[in-house]
Formats: sequence, C-alpha cells, structure tokens
Amino acid sequence: TYCIPAFFYGCDLGDQIDSFTISSIGFSHQNTGCSSNAYGDFTSQTISLNAGVNYNFSITHGFSQQNVRIWIDFNNDGTFTDAAPELVATGSSAFVANVDVTNGTISIPSTIASGFYRMRVVDRFEYQPLPCNIDGFGEAHDYTVSIGGTPSCLAPDNLLVSNITSSSATLSWSA
Repeated sequence: TYCIPAFFYGCDLGDQIDSFTISSIGFSHQNTGCSSNAYGDFTSQTISLNAGVNYNFSITHGFSQQNVRIWIDFNNDGTFTDAAPELVATGSSAFVANVDVTNGTISIPSTIASGFYRMRVVDRFEYQPLPCNIDGFGEAHDYTVSIGGTPSCLAPDNLLVSNITSSSATLSWSA
C-alpha cells in the first residue's frame, strides 16, 4: 500500500498541479485544479512510456515558486525511496507567458523491465517535495505507467525549421 501524501496547508491558494502534459506521447491531464485533500488518485489513467527514453513534461500551477519531483515505483514495493533510480524528474517553476509553469524531463532508465508501475507527481511551494509529504503547501497526483521495452530506433526531437525560402529550408533536430 502506498502512503497518501498530505500538505498541512493544502493547495487551495494555487500551490497545485493544475495541468500535467507529456506532449511527445500525447498525454494531457488539463485543468484539474486543487484535488480534495491535495491528493489526486488518477491511477485509472495509464501513461505509456519506454525504457531508455527521456520525455519532456510540463506542469502548470496557480502560484509561483513551485518545486516538482516525479517518482516511479519500479520495483512495485509500495515506496518511492529505494536505492533504484525511482526519482525520475525534478524541476522548479518559472513565470512564462503569464503562467507559472514547471518544465522538465522524465528519464526512464534503459534497465527497467516492461510492466505496470505507479508514478507519483508532487508539487510543493518553496521546498523540495517528498513522496510521502506531510508539510507545507502543495499537491500530489498518482498515475499508472506502462513501461515498454527500449525502442530500437528513437524518433528525433527538438525539430526546428529555419531560414525558409522559396527553394530551401534549414532543418535541425536532436537524435
């Protein structure tokens, strides 16, 4: 059984995970607001990821100075604190286009076996969150993650097109 994170002051003042997206796979959990008791059990939603791949994520908040951490319980033992690389992402919010947003990268180790795991996304005001948080302002969401095998051919990312003319264009990407 997993601990239920708690936040002494909750998330009613904007210290929340309002929207969580992983655009490269089309995952978008929008406008969730502040969950009851600052914890959202969204394990009925499955996010499909692959071992050995990095995924850019974005989280919007209702207030500034937010810190985010994401864990995946890769050994399914009910905790997120094992020596294995269960902390897969960290980030801090910035004010971008009139929105407080945290952008970061979820890194899935290539050694992870295919299967279903629990992912915990935690947001906390001013301090680094813990998977079983008990203090401060913030919110936590849990999701189910399906990890597939390491792909043999990865799609490029960071695609850019520039210097477009009637007969040419410059293309760039990250392999």
